[in-house]
Amino acid sequence: MRTPPLVSVIVPSSNSAKTIAACLESIKKQTYGKVEIVVVDKNSSDKTRAIAKRYTKNVYSWGPERAAQVNFGAAKASGKYLYRVDSDFIVEPKVIEECVRACEQKKLDGIAVHNTSAEGLGFWADVRKFERNTYIDDDLIVAIRFFTKTSWQTVGEFDEALYGPEDYDFHNRFVTTGFTWGRIRALERHLGEPKTLGDIWRKHYYYGKQMIFYFRKHRSVAIKQFNPIRRSYLRHVTVILRNPLMFLGLITMTMVKFTAGGAGFFVALVSHYDPVISEAMKQTKRLYAGTGWARFFTSIRFWTGSFVQVETYVPKEGNILDLGCGYGIFANFLALCSDKRNIIGVDMDEGKIHFADRKVPNASFQIGDATKMHVKNLDAILLLDVLHHLHSYGDQEKLTRSCRSMLKPGGKLIILEVNGTPLWKLVVARVADAVLYSGQPVYYRYEASMKPMLMRHFTKTNISAQRLIHNPFPHMIYLCKK
Repeated sequence: MRTPPLVSVIVPSSNSAKTIAACLESIKKQTYGKVEIVVVDKNSSDKTRAIAKRYTKNVYSWGPERAAQVNFGAAKASGKYLYRVDSDFIVEPKVIEECVRACEQKKLDGIAVHNTSAEGLGFWADVRKFERNTYIDDDLIVAIRFFTKTSWQTVGEFDEALYGPEDYDFHNRFVTTGFTWGRIRALERHLGEPKTLGDIWRKHYYYGKQMIFYFRKHRSVAIKQFNPIRRSYLRHVTVILRNPLMFLGLITMTMVKFTAGGAGFFVALVSHYDPVISEAMKQTKRLYAGTGWARFFTSIRFWTGSFVQVETYVPKEGNILDLGCGYGIFANFLALCSDKRNIIGVDMDEGKIHFADRKVPNASFQIGDATKMHVKNLDAILLLDVLHHLHSYGDQEKLTRSCRSMLKPGGKLIILEVNGTPLWKLVVARVADAVLYSGQPVYYRYEASMKPMLMRHFTKTNISAQRLIHNPFPHMIYLCKK
């Protein structure tokens, strides 16, 4: 008789003391027996962690947002299947049993478990439940939460630069990669519904500021998903019209949601996504005022290096080494974004280091060879457009090995490198390198050879890759956890 596969339930949490017990209790009551629970908490100041430890020994601290928490939990998980359950959800007893049966019998890679609102939470939660139930058969407003660990690895994990639409993003990439998915009858119920129109406004304004990243990654599908007049409403128009009070509430809630989300989107668009980041960006540019070429290069480099997006992958605190820091633009930007970061910038070019040291208190710079550094217990190491400027592919391998040895357990190696597609961007990158580094050979290592090289030094499950599409170069960002 076949041994039932293990299912790892990943529960990201943050100050979830009011709901996490009910969440974990519902997981413990599953009719499927082979389940492990992995809770990944984001520095809760309440009793979340203490409550979680009553249900599982697998309780970890990680952040900064849900995508990073789920990825961390998935890397720790032992199951064939992963099931993401947010800490303010409860799941019906047969959810996992039905998911496993569907995947095993139908050879599926994932399941979209329909989630609805819990009962008894107030009028606006009832309206939200009314809305959610129109999506029960929809292929547009949907995101898989139950999937094989293999598919999570192949797709490239959750995008840690997103919070809010990270589940839609993962689903889109899951489908376009060729994985198959289905549905089950059992449901999840959301305990954390907004209870007032003010709550609804604040929630969607917050997430609206993140949607700019999602729209840039999935423009065509995002336009359809975030259209206030949805096809799912039309399919269920009879049910909607039979409930005039709910219909009126749905119209009101939709107006508030899309106005708030649109406002957040617009603010993000004009203010570079976040007030702290926006101010750090302005300060960084002011640091280089009057430096001639370095000042011009600073403005260009924020665009060509996707600095605002890359910053989201860097730990908010700890010792961070920027190898090949050049003029120190990104290093200073990171330091200004968070005073809990201690940034060390290193470059062989004495002239660039002269410009790099702008006297930011938590950023220091030194002349040095990236391949000969020996610093220990680092929280993160950055190699941004560095590897292809080394003298050989062998040197790339040596530097990667050296970086791993300098990281503390759980530390990150963050690599930004040129990929082979699209071709026009590769041509732009090659021309830029020829102009800026005339006469020097470049050793581009594309994703197909980069990942095997990284896997010689990091565990496969601790490596992820994301394509950056908002700049003129064909950049890939590789995240490697020790």
